[in-house]
Amino acid sequence: MTNNEIRLEEPLPEDVIAAGRDIYAPPGGGAYWSILESRIMARISDSSAGRWWMVVGGWARSGLVAAAAIIVATIVGALLLQAHNQDARTAYDSLSQPTVTESLTVPEGALSERDGPNTRDATFRDVISH
Repeated sequence: MTNNEIRLEEPLPEDVIAAGRDIYAPPGGGAYWSILESRIMARISDSSAGRWWMVVGGWARSGLVAAAAIIVATIVGALLLQAHNQDARTAYDSLSQPTVTESLTVPEGALSERDGPNTRDATFRDVISH
């Protein structure tokens, strides 16, 4: 094991712990916090920095464009879904309803062969009777 290796099963060496504490230690004394507060307040009150609503105002156009795009995409999606459902419904109806040949009723005897001169009259009577 070299000097640069640290084994995770063992506790950290004291010099590593001390270096970490120095790096991540909060600034000492009340002066730091007072200076930080005065810098923040100066930046907020600076008129050249602008107001927060001015920043948000610049985002308004992009937000409206994005909202319009979402609305258009939603409407187009709904119309496509409705068209697909209509196609499926039409296909189902065409398969479940009887065909023309199944629903066609022919008067009894209308298609039978008739002998003699009265064939035409008999067929006409069969058609008219229904």
